[in-house]
Amino acid sequence: MGIFWEKTTHDAWKRIGKARINQNRYREALDAYNKALEQDPNDWEALRSKGIIFSILGRNNDALISINSALKLKPEESNLWNIKANILIELGQYEEALKACEYSTNLNPNQGKDWEIEGTCLLYLNRYEQALCYFERALESKDNDWSIWNSKGIALRELGRFEEALDVFDQAQKLNPREWKIWYNIAYTLAKQGRFEEALNVFDQAIELNPQEYVLWNNKGSLLGEMGRHKEALIAFNRALELKPDEEEIRKNKDTALYYNDLECERIIPK
Repeated sequence: MGIFWEKTTHDAWKRIGKARINQNRYREALDAYNKALEQDPNDWEALRSKGIIFSILGRNNDALISINSALKLKPEESNLWNIKANILIELGQYEEALKACEYSTNLNPNQGKDWEIEGTCLLYLNRYEQALCYFERALESKDNDWSIWNSKGIALRELGRFEEALDVFDQAQKLNPREWKIWYNIAYTLAKQGRFEEALNVFDQAIELNPQEYVLWNNKGSLLGEMGRHKEALIAFNRALELKPDEEEIRKNKDTALYYNDLECERIIPK
């Protein structure tokens, strides 16, 4: 057995890494690829796999380091630039992500643009008209992808085209009815229209799907505050803080709710 491993260590560790990724055992996969890289530090594919694993684990700075190392070895690999673009989006570096997309397209013109990735960058850069065009192009070949429909709906909403946005979110929901992000976007759009009771009901449905998502509780609290229901808003903000205790925005929202709640108490019980 020792002789076998001595001869095949590098390839064997890569196979183990791939198998562990397929099993969602990402930390073991990372260990396996590190072993492979000990044998061959210039294996760009192993570095790419490490970058993907880091990204899955939410370690995006580490992911970027791995992908940049792979690009130093294989700068002509267009797929690496696309992976880098996705990581940069997660890091909030949208202009740099757009540049990475352009590199990928220039290296392999036959693959065409990745309309979804570039549309996402444009969306975060508040270039909503352009983003909308890109998402529409993406849907020409991926009309069964709920996430693109969802992104298109966000672009429409930010352009003030609320009813169109709701129709698009409805399409996304048909494709993936249990995705909380779609329900969240529907609720947020209804709230932008002043349809608070409807929005509140949809927030509650989203929370049923993912009760551990602090964003939902925080936004529900903000909506309740808009409705003047400050005591209920405090309950929602407290729940959000339980899930994300270091989030400053939630603390500020809670302080606001406490202030208005105290005012209500003073009106009810005069000094």
